[in-house]
Amino acid sequence: TFATNGLSSMRTMYTNVSGNGGFDRPTCIGTTAILFNAYQSEAEDIHRITTTGSADLGMETILYKGIPMFWSDNCLSGAMYYFNLNYRIIMLPMGSTFETVQYGKENFPNAPVAEAMRYYIRFNWGFSRYDRQGVIYGFTDT
Repeated sequence: TFATNGLSSMRTMYTNVSGNGGFDRPTCIGTTAILFNAYQSEAEDIHRITTTGSADLGMETILYKGIPMFWSDNCLSGAMYYFNLNYRIIMLPMGSTFETVQYGKENFPNAPVAEAMRYYIRFNWGFSRYDRQGVIYGFTDT
């Protein structure tokens, strides 16, 4: 479970994917809502009351070693992903091109102009350095 080995697993993964003595570290950590809440529960166990006027047990922002954490329904159950977005790259598929699409006023009813142009690109993305990315599997996500 996360309560028994979550923090030690996070420390190990942080060290494994960081470089240059920890200066080249992950930029964000993504996980499931359950593991996100489990991490928050660990952090709430060590809390400090700063005022007697109110109590707020939740956190506005969850960080691990200064790295923002987020949760997504797209994460695999029991997994925590470490990303270093400084190494993201965009790879155009063979034969792909930039395309333009025109949207009329009916698609932008609040737009100040009758026609709006939106450029989009179809692409795949990846990382130039996969040794700076990581994933922890196997937490009990219940």
